[in-house]
Parts: sequence; structure tokens; C-alpha cells
Amino acid sequence: MCAFYFTVKAQNIVQLSFYSPLISTFDMKYTDNHLIVSQDGLLIFDVTNPLQRPRLVSQVFYPGDIAYNVAVNKDQAYMAHGNNGIFAVYDISNFQSPVLKGSVAIPSTSFYLYGDLEPFGEYVYLSGFDSIYVINVSNSASPFLANVFAIPHNDFYGAESMSITNNTLFVEAPSGVLVYDIHDPVHPALLNTIPYSSQHPYRGELSADTVRNRIFIPWLATLQQYEGYDAYDVNTPSSPKFLFADSTTFGGGDFGISAFSYNDNVLYLSKGGGINAFDASTANHRFVTSFTGEDIPNASVAIDVRDSVFFNARGGGIEVLKFTNTVPPVCNPPSILRSKVEGTSAALAWNNAKDAKGYIVRYRQVNRGWNYLASKDNVQRITNLLPNTLYYWEVSSVCNVAEKFRSDFSLTQRFTTESNIISITPNPVHDNFRISIKDFSVNQLIITNSFGNTVVQLQNVKDGQTISFSNMQPGTYLLQLLNAQNEVVGLTKIFKH
Repeated sequence: MCAFYFTVKAQNIVQLSFYSPLISTFDMKYTDNHLIVSQDGLLIFDVTNPLQRPRLVSQVFYPGDIAYNVAVNKDQAYMAHGNNGIFAVYDISNFQSPVLKGSVAIPSTSFYLYGDLEPFGEYVYLSGFDSIYVINVSNSASPFLANVFAIPHNDFYGAESMSITNNTLFVEAPSGVLVYDIHDPVHPALLNTIPYSSQHPYRGELSADTVRNRIFIPWLATLQQYEGYDAYDVNTPSSPKFLFADSTTFGGGDFGISAFSYNDNVLYLSKGGGINAFDASTANHRFVTSFTGEDIPNASVAIDVRDSVFFNARGGGIEVLKFTNTVPPVCNPPSILRSKVEGTSAALAWNNAKDAKGYIVRYRQVNRGWNYLASKDNVQRITNLLPNTLYYWEVSSVCNVAEKFRSDFSLTQRFTTESNIISITPNPVHDNFRISIKDFSVNQLIITNSFGNTVVQLQNVKDGQTISFSNMQPGTYLLQLLNAQNEVVGLTKIFKH
């Protein structure tokens, strides 16, 4: 499917493109116009042009089960999964041909869904349930465990998400956010603990502002339902300074992994099927806008940002989104829609919507995915449909061609194609057959063999016409009827004995 069709809603967050389906996406990181995705292996997508559908350029296996975590540092990518205790290092200097360089075993079940990976120079920190593992990756072919240090935990929670800024490691733990000095990367020194607010017993993934040296601690109303966040100034890591809390409630999320990311004073937090953006400047912190996706199923698992464009990995695929400080032009979908069915074709029409620069039409069978078409005016003809089949269709107005903003889709309409307008007798055929055409103007008849080669081509075929088939070899043939616009309006199989 072409990405031109998938910018949704005139609002501060718009969808530029998406990739679907993906099965069980678990984590994602952005680097140098590419997305590094963990699934049952390491997948790499080219997102150089965010207006185009992300392009899968390579895939390489993971030497374990499914890696729940992925991290990137320069030309290296890292993956890990706690159930089998495998930490893997990849060379991604050539995105087209990533190479698994080496791996090291980590104590089994030490980390799982809520574990995290944070690269720092020649080391990677891996959060386990009761420990942080320091892995030396200076030699990508031979990574090794350089140190392990314990983390306070309880029966349900242990070390989870991490962030790094200003030579300081922040670790989410049951007692609060642990603050470590990592000037000596192998032997982090505990500086302080930022306690969680008593009003917010649940918390989510940490995110760090590496420019202004702030960290953001999101908290949840219930498990995996983000409700707000606390902001801290950590320019002096030993004495974190509380800045503000934003308690804007914006709805619940799906149970499962949730996502959280920061860029240029904007915090992006996941909710059930979409994203909420918060202004995180110290002078003006507030809820800004939200986005609810419609093309990809399942909850968010990771968010990563490239300037105003950001990427939302969901269980079923990847959304490419854009945040703007101004609301783009608004236009409405058409409100009056009609269809005219002609055999296995349908002529769709609608009223011209005010300020629309064009239209996007989508149609589908019951329980099937959408097919998309672009239309410059208020009519669209759909051909090669199945006979006697129910179809749904909707129309969206294009508000801005250059930025690819569009309205919501219209109310769903439906039409049913006609039963096959063509029949032949006898069938199976020996020498000749008679063709019956039901109430339709036919310009051309084409018969092809099982190899797709045309064996009969007739113009201006009439109802009741007899066609010779005596010279044909036994087998199965396809007969198609075309109208004056060379559109297929009827088809049937011929069996030659």
C-alpha cells in the first residue's frame, strides 16, 4: 500500500505513513534514518522519507527466543531476552546487511518484559529483576560480563527501565528512581534515590532530557495506564530538584507494555491505541494534543523521535507520526455518497466537500483489509470486483496536498456487485458454445488459457452469440468480457473436453 493515503486527521499529531502487519513487535530504536526493531529477529526499516511507507531492508536472526529489548550505539545494535539469557551484538554499519557479531549468556530469567538496555561508551547496562549487568562490548565479537551489582527489589518488582544523562544512570526500582554516578562505568556509585510520590504508586518508563539534564518519571492511574509525570532537574545528580508534576488525565491504555519518549520539550506517552503529547517546558507544562491510530492493532511498545517526526511501534506494526505546534488546515469528509453497480464494477460518487483538494477512497470486502485509491475529483470507478459480493466503502477529503493532511473518513457505505452477467452453454465444451450476456453493453471478449495466453479475442460480442472452440486443446480457460473502457465486467471459466 502506498503511504500517500495514510495521513489522518487535521490535528497537531498526524500520521504520515505506516507499516503493517508485523507480528509481536517488542521494541524499536531510531538511528540515522532507520528503525531497528526487535521481533523474532532484528529487523531494519528505512524511514529516510517519512511520507513513504517504511521499507524493510534487512532481517537477521536472534540466537535465542524472542528479544524483548533492543538498543543502538553508533554502528552497533544490541538485543536481549531474559528467558534464555542471551545478549547479542550486531554490526549495523551496513543497514542492508547487518551481521551478528557475538553474544554472551546472562543468568536465565534475570530480566524479561520490563527489562531495559542502555548503552554507554564501550559498555551496555542491562536491567535485571534483582541486578544491573554491565556488559563490555569493546570487542563486538566477544562481549563479556564486566560486573553485576544488586538492586533492591520485592516479590513483584525489580529493576526495570533506565535512562542516562550527564554521566548519570537512572534506574527505575521499587523504592524509587536510583541515581548512579557512572564516571567509572564498570562500578557505578549510588548517589541518591528519588522517591515516588505517595499519590502515584504505579510508575512507567523513564525518559531523560540530555540537553537540559532533566528526567521525567511517568506515573499511572492503574497498571499500564499513563496519567501524568513528575519532572526533576538532575544537573546536580546527588541532589535532584523537583520541578513540576503534570496530572492531566487522558484516558487508559491497554494492558501490556506502554511507551514513553521525550524530545525538545515535548513528552510523548502512549495510551490504548495512540499517543498523547505534553508540553514539558519548565514555564508551561500542559497536555497539548492526542492522536489515535486506526490502521495498526495493539498497544504501543516503543516510541522514538527524530525532530518533529516520531515513530510509534505497536504490537501490529509501526506508525510514522509528525507533531506540529500549529493545527493544520481542517476540511470535512463528503456527506452525500452514492454508488451505481454495473456487473463486477462500481461507479462511486459524492458531493464536493468544502476546501477539499482531492479525495481518498477506500473499499473492502467483509472481514478483509482496506484497498485505497486517490481521486482528484468526486467520482471513482472500481473494477475487477468479485460477483455477488458485499463491499464497504468510505471517502476522506485531502485538506493539504503538500503536507498530506486529510479529514476523517465518511460514514461507511455499502454496495453489492451483481451475479455473474455471463453464462455459457454447454460447459464443458466440445466444439462450440453459446454465450448469454445479461443486460450489459460488452465491447470485447477475451479467452485465455492456463498459461495466460490469449487464444480468442472478439469485438462487439452479442447476447446469444455462438463461438467456435473446436480447435482448442482440452483444459481450463478463462473468459472475460470488457466494456468500452476496457474494464472487466464479467468473467467465467470454460472447461474444454
